[in-house]
Amino acid sequence: MVELAAYAKINLALDVLGRRADGYHELRTVMQIISLHDDLRLSLGTWPDGGSNAQDVSLIDKALQAVRVWSGSEEAMGYHVVKRIPTAAGLGGGSSDAAAAIRGACLLLGLHPSEEELLELAASVGSDVPFFLLGGTALVEGRGERVTGLPDAPAFWVLLASSGRPVSTGAVFGAWSEADAGDGQASNRVLAALEQSRVVLDGNDLLPPSLRVEPGIEEDLARLRSIAPDAPVGMTGSGGTVMALFDDPVAARQACEQAQRAFSWVSLAQSVSRPDR
Repeated sequence: MVELAAYAKINLALDVLGRRADGYHELRTVMQIISLHDDLRLSLGTWPDGGSNAQDVSLIDKALQAVRVWSGSEEAMGYHVVKRIPTAAGLGGGSSDAAAAIRGACLLLGLHPSEEELLELAASVGSDVPFFLLGGTALVEGRGERVTGLPDAPAFWVLLASSGRPVSTGAVFGAWSEADAGDGQASNRVLAALEQSRVVLDGNDLLPPSLRVEPGIEEDLARLRSIAPDAPVGMTGSGGTVMALFDDPVAARQACEQAQRAFSWVSLAQSVSRPDR
């Protein structure tokens, strides 16, 4: 049996550059792995309990099947996932579970794919899965399949909060229009700050359609700004999780205590560096 942590992510900036001919949207985003994580256990054979969330479990199944097809293996693999990352929250929990499943299946089967082969496997499973295999801080482009690893961002804390309303990524992208696009430079501004060893939040072009899908996100943002008036505040991914960034752990913990009285779900996490390969 192998056990792996499947870490969540946040978007420091998210540019939607337009709709593509294949139906996807062209994205440019800076993503960061954070310490909030699910636990995935994999074993050869069957496991009596496949998992606790249907959407995320389906991606795990897809990931395991992709490894079997790539390797030619017919080994059965069972799994159990302990969920801590909320579903449909903009934190990438399903994609992260799938990436962990790919890595765990390779360990179980004694496979040693190159990083390029791993990323190709991941892209066949889902748009954000390649990023979760790479980890750390990265520039993600296309529909999520093009990932460029960046030097680790300076360490920071992130306060995550939501009112517990799931937000469908498909519905948000379906509600996006050209009028929602920013100047296309939000990711570049974040990259420029990182080059100066600073972490900033910039634009998220999915915020306007997310507010149309779930108007309560606007109230969540206002509530978090009142709790953390000196911190950068924004929404991650397609929502509905809102977040505030801190470089001072004491201030982060104080804000977390206030947020726990104001939101139905709160988590305080740290940035996570790219693991050594």
